[in-house]
Amino acid sequence: MGSSNAYTPATPAQIRYIIQWFEEWGEMQRTDFLPVLVEKFHSEGNVNGLISNVDACNLEDRPPSIFQCRIKLFKEWSDTWNQADKDQLLCELRSIDQEFIEKFEKLIICNKESLVNGNVKTVTN
Repeated sequence: MGSSNAYTPATPAQIRYIIQWFEEWGEMQRTDFLPVLVEKFHSEGNVNGLISNVDACNLEDRPPSIFQCRIKLFKEWSDTWNQADKDQLLCELRSIDQEFIEKFEKLIICNKESLVNGNVKTVTN
């Protein structure tokens, strides 16, 4: 296996899939995706102590939903992306939903402030 900074030919296709899925998602799914995106794209790896509950949503013995499968793929794929790939996805998401990216940036800023100040803050809209 190569390093995480190596270019993967599949990356452009992966980004296109993520964009297509994002365009299909409603507000609730985008809200569920937000902490996952922050977790994968922010070096500190957690959002004010929040852990995505997308993986824990598997109540009873039901198979995972399409959304859960897509989130799993996103997590696996994004582990191999370099910073330029991540920036490209964020740029494309911004062109689709500016407010979503503003929430993403707000979570990143609040998370950095909480690390510096030793505080855990709750982010609200």
